[in-house]
Amino acid sequence: MKEIFQTIKQNAKEQIYQLDLILLICMTLLITISFVMVFSATMYFPEAQDNPFFFVTKQWVGVIMGIIGMIGIVIVPYKLFEQKAFYYSLNGLMIAALLFVALAGEVRGGAKSWLSIGSFSFQPSEFAKTSLILTLSHFMYSYMRQPALKEQRSQDKDWTQWLPIIKIGSILFLNLLLIMLQPDVGMVILIGATLSVMLAVEFFTAKTNRLLTLGGVVLAFLGTYYIQTNIDWLVQHVGFRGQRLLTFANPFYDPQDMGYQVINSFLAISEGGWLGVGLGSSLLKQGILPAAHTDFILSITAEEMGVFGAGVIIFLWGLMITRLYISASRATNNYRSSVLTGIGTMFLVQLLANVGGLLALLPLTGVTLPLVSYGGSSMIASIIALGVAQRMIIEDRNEAAIYEQLKKEEEEDDFI
Repeated sequence: MKEIFQTIKQNAKEQIYQLDLILLICMTLLITISFVMVFSATMYFPEAQDNPFFFVTKQWVGVIMGIIGMIGIVIVPYKLFEQKAFYYSLNGLMIAALLFVALAGEVRGGAKSWLSIGSFSFQPSEFAKTSLILTLSHFMYSYMRQPALKEQRSQDKDWTQWLPIIKIGSILFLNLLLIMLQPDVGMVILIGATLSVMLAVEFFTAKTNRLLTLGGVVLAFLGTYYIQTNIDWLVQHVGFRGQRLLTFANPFYDPQDMGYQVINSFLAISEGGWLGVGLGSSLLKQGILPAAHTDFILSITAEEMGVFGAGVIIFLWGLMITRLYISASRATNNYRSSVLTGIGTMFLVQLLANVGGLLALLPLTGVTLPLVSYGGSSMIASIIALGVAQRMIIEDRNEAAIYEQLKKEEEEDDFI
């Protein structure tokens, strides 16, 4: 028994020593910034009057749980990701959690998205993002790429050839439907955009994807122009959530209601200038800017640390996302490439949604800034997603090392 434990410990050390340092350093710096800015953004909250570290402590718990999950994923045998039972169990658990939210969830911010277990509460939809990335990647690799399975499907003449597509379609539909019913439109958009990019990368050529991107940008400009020129009519004929989506077109149309958050975000950024008013010296966080520690934490960072401070956060995220995409392009396995692409895209979309929302370049969707905004579920889910990415990178490096060793042995044999 002791020998088995020692073997597991040794394997765990070997895996952890192979972690991608760029991802690890960027993650550590962003989490450190999160502690500082969450402490600063919440110092005037009632909960912080008796205990200034009330929110930081909760954030720290989320980080610890996320790191434990990350280590577990890094040291787990890679064969787990090749098993169908793993994906059935994972999605069964996620759908059950989302169903439980629908039945007994806690309402926060107008959405029933939270489950409470004693003093601990979490948001299952945060974990559904990575779950669906893994599931879609496994489907595309197992059923769309494997030559033997492709040939078998081509020989099937009855409806059973469509069974894998029906299964994956049902899983995606159930997850997105249950999240939409909360309702959490921002999360649905985030997941939908991520999975769409994964499918586009898998099935379309680079030229087609560039044309689709260009078409999307053109449609976005035309849509914004239409909203701006018809905002009076639209405000009168759409519901509350529709009006929130229209805010980005003209936040000053209703500065006391729909545009209140965005306008105060503008004020925070403009007050900060290049170098900021000083850490802890923000005025907008004193009950003026709602969600200062969650959705708008980057605005408070810009006010206190200036454009330079906010730029550091964006730079670290840009470096990390670029690293994920580079790792995806170098992956020797389509499954790992798809997973890394999905995780990189998930973070990219979330970053764009958060920054675009506080700058009124995109509609406000309630999407937080990963690894920086306050929130245990978001923090745990983000670290676990990076743990999955690290596991994919480590396995790719292991396979590359084995391939190089075999190649070297073959060359030595040929020489002899």
